[in-house]
Amino acid sequence: MATARDPEDFRAQRLYGEVLRRTQSPLAAEAFAAAHLGDGLGAPAGLTLPPWAELARAVHLAERVGDAAGAQRDSAPLLAMETTSPLPSLVHLCALWHAGQLDLAHPLAEGFSQRW
Repeated sequence: MATARDPEDFRAQRLYGEVLRRTQSPLAAEAFAAAHLGDGLGAPAGLTLPPWAELARAVHLAERVGDAAGAQRDSAPLLAMETTSPLPSLVHLCALWHAGQLDLAHPLAEGFSQRW
């Protein structure tokens, strides 16, 4: 499903999460986490966002206000978090890119493209 493959389409991820929640899919939390990154609305009652969701949102917001150095620093722990979603890695990659760390971003981008 294409929606599942675009974790940065926050509105679509929220709708996708609702569908997954109705079918009691364990992937609903990942979809709501992706939506939360952009819209900050969290997950519906009874669902817990994955551990990476709040940190990824903080990094996303830091970038939006122009704090590229803070976003880069704060995004590093995202790489160590276990997830089936590419979004935490993408958030880290974007933070490196926006901080001008292209020498670090390029090999990560190559590795991420092989993983996802």
